[in-house]
Amino acid sequence: MTDLYHRKMSSSPESFAHFLKSQGPVFWAEAEQIWVLTDHELAQGVLKSPDFSADRSSFFMAKISGCPFAKVSNFFGVVKKMMVTSDPPHHTARRRLGNSGITDHILDRFLPQVDAVVNELINQLPRTFSFDFVEKVALPLPNIVLADLFSIPTDKRKDFYLWSNHMTQFFGGASDNLELDAFNADSGAAHLRDYFKQLMQERREQPQDDFISHLLRSQGSLDDDEVVSQAAIMLVAGTVTTTDQICNNLHTFLQNNIWRDLVQNPGLLEKAIEEATRLDPSVNFIFRIAKKDMTLNGASIKAGQLVFVANHAVNRDDNVFTKPHEFVLNRDRNPHLSYGAGIHYCLGARLGRIQMQRLFTRLLQDFPDLSLDTSQVSLRKHQSLAFSGFENLHLTTESL
Repeated sequence: MTDLYHRKMSSSPESFAHFLKSQGPVFWAEAEQIWVLTDHELAQGVLKSPDFSADRSSFFMAKISGCPFAKVSNFFGVVKKMMVTSDPPHHTARRRLGNSGITDHILDRFLPQVDAVVNELINQLPRTFSFDFVEKVALPLPNIVLADLFSIPTDKRKDFYLWSNHMTQFFGGASDNLELDAFNADSGAAHLRDYFKQLMQERREQPQDDFISHLLRSQGSLDDDEVVSQAAIMLVAGTVTTTDQICNNLHTFLQNNIWRDLVQNPGLLEKAIEEATRLDPSVNFIFRIAKKDMTLNGASIKAGQLVFVANHAVNRDDNVFTKPHEFVLNRDRNPHLSYGAGIHYCLGARLGRIQMQRLFTRLLQDFPDLSLDTSQVSLRKHQSLAFSGFENLHLTTESL
């Protein structure tokens, strides 16, 4: 029996969704020892229910069975206080803290900086040759934007992406080398923690109009480790998954011949971004822990068992979406779960959407003939069961 991770690696998003749906609304994945949800209503219910915990410590402990805890103690120290792995009341205070650094008012004032980064990256692209979109645009864009938001110096930005990428890989479930992933994630967490603690000290002495300074102004009774953890999750979630979603969405536009339609009618871009995010989410699975024994659509779920929401499948539920496997450019209602649901709905969703809207708007203006470069193979990236994007995405502006 093929495990879900390797089946995902060898499948297109659509074929993977078809496989998941064929297993039923709730099914037991023996290789991973997890329950998987493919029904939109059930998935949304689980993500909003207090009967399911976001504290996934037991999941990480099971992953590293046989690996000394000391090898991942830094990772656990940072992750255990993140809002995304907390339940109320801890979650409430930690999310309020994280939100203080990324309010709509702050983001509105930050828009010119996003535009400046987009313009700089687009201006450097070749006009008549093939190029790797990941290297040239999708990877640096959120990395620079978040670095600007945090006021991180240029010479540290590649390090931050690497540390974030390692934490994401271990956080996301099954992969090919868990021991190496654990080592890298622990190292990345240690580096992030130490850097943020140093940065916090500097901002206390000289506050700025940046993310860390806003967190410190709203710290209240939360300890410094909690501030570090909220900064870390914002950076980790805001760089790697945004890079992946940018690539997935552009690939979906080009593969489905949507680009020409958007060139003619750029007013549909916002809907197009949501539709592409529905069909090819960078976050493939969102998981929770059952707090008690329960029955879910006939499945007997035991306390402590993992429940994975399969976004490829729930986003194609024909009870919710008309023509669920098709790209519908002017879809009016699009309640996809790619950013989650409930109290853990992605805090950085608006910033990610802003970057995509600004980037694709400029690309449509400057590269109306953009297409996939079929002379080269663009490789999908499957960091883990829960996340995927592109290692490289070869594009061209003319027939080479």
